Order: sequence, then structure tokens, then C-alpha cells
Amino acid sequence: PRESPIDFQRRIRALGRDPDPLWSVLLSVKAYTFTGLRSLLVFLEEIGNSLVQLAYQARQLSVMIPGARRIEEAAVTYYTSRLFQALLDMASLATKAESGSVLAYDRRTGDFRISASHGLPERLIATIRVKPGEGLAGLAAQERRILLIDQTVTDPRLRTRMHRPALTSALIAPILPEGLSEPLGILSLGTASTSWRFTEEHCAMLKKLLELTGVALSSLQATFPARQSSQNPPNA
Repeated sequence: PRESPIDFQRRIRALGRDPDPLWSVLLSVKAYTFTGLRSLLVFLEEIGNSLVQLAYQARQLSVMIPGARRIEEAAVTYYTSRLFQALLDMASLATKAESGSVLAYDRRTGDFRISASHGLPERLIATIRVKPGEGLAGLAAQERRILLIDQTVTDPRLRTRMHRPALTSALIAPILPEGLSEPLGILSLGTASTSWRFTEEHCAMLKKLLELTGVALSSLQATFPARQSSQNPPNA
């Protein structure tokens, strides 16, 4: 049986975490269909599992290997990747996107690289690199806002960056947890359907999902505070 919200919150609190920010955002997310509701539950389950497992591992590491920074960084990176994949799956279902990706910031190289994807050619996944301010994804990260792209766009800054004519509509958004000045990732969704377009309603839904993801990422960062300074991108 699926764990009840009350039991889940008790389990989170027992591990020293605060579940309330997650639920406040959850209440504002609207999933109108059965598929949307089911995918939202799966998304929340992944968030909860990641937070609980990381909190447990943090306790164990602090006892067995105090100050094991590389291991801590690997743990946060792993659970961040899981959250990025869950976000992409949920956002794709909610918007009916045919393709999508989450680019994660790589501090070693100063660019964003694909962490999760679907519907993209395999040959592109390993080669895509995006600098802050570069292309539509880099612009979304630089300006910290969701971009709604289709053939009706007139902004020259956007039109000159529209290099995928096969797409009829796209949504691109920075992943920016509260308390951080720079995005940790960029979510991109696309469709080539001539009968389907992303709308402002999809933007609103995506914003709530990003807020929910941001709360979870902030909690991951707080588990290992030393990790936060090493992962944050520099000011773009």
C-alpha cells in the first residue's frame, strides 16, 4: 500500500528534514488527468525517497568517514540526477512533450551538459554543451525565466537562437532552487506536432514543478553544506 501523507511527513521529520515546503508547493500544482495525478505521485515519491535516502547516508558517512567530501559530493550528484530525471518525466507527461532534456551545470568546464533526456538522438546527448547565455537554453539560464517558443515569437534575441526548425513549440526553463543565485540546471521540452502547442498554462504548471524540484534540491544541498559552494555556478 502507498504511504499516507501523514506517515510520509513523520518519516521525513524523523530524519531531521522539514516536509512542509514540499506540501505547500504540492497543493498549488494542478494535475487534471488521471495520468497527470499518477505521474505527480510518482514524482513526489522519487523526491521523498531521494531525501530520505540521502539523509540516512549523510548520517552514516558522518560516523564512518568524517569529512569524506568526495563521497558526499558523489552522493549529492547521484540524487540530483535522480531528481532531474523525475522532473523531466513529470514535465513531459504534463505537457505532452515529444522530446526533452535536463542540462546540469558542470563546474569543472563552466557549461551545462545533459543529465537526463528522452526523444533526442544518442549522438547528440554526449556532445551537447551550453554556456550561460548561449542559445535558447543559455539565455533562459542567464535571464532566470521560462521561455515559451513557437513560430509566433517576434523577439529577435529568441528568433536568432531558434536552430531547430523541426520543433513547432518549445519550453525552456532554468532550475533555480531558492537561496541560490545561479541555476543548477536547465529543463528543455519540445514538440514537432502541428496540432499541439505549449501554452501559458503549461508555463504555469512547469513553474510549480520547478518550485517543487527547487525545494528538494535545496534540501539536498543543505544535507552537505560544504557541497553547495562547490556545485553552484559562478555568476553568469
